[in-house]
Amino acid sequence: MLDLFGQAILDFYTQNNPQPLLTETSISEKDEMDVGYLFRTYQNMPRLEQKALQLTK
Repeated sequence: MLDLFGQAILDFYTQNNPQPLLTETSISEKDEMDVGYLFRTYQNMPRLEQKALQLTK
């Protein structure tokens, strides 16, 4: 499967109980991310992310 994020989002949207995503970058260790995190409300975001959204156009 080439689009793991897309499949996880589709599973979340269609309530197919998606598995957590495993992420890893060159500057971080492996981490598990719940797909629902991508759908959090503005109030549930850290202030830095809220500020970033306020600055977008």
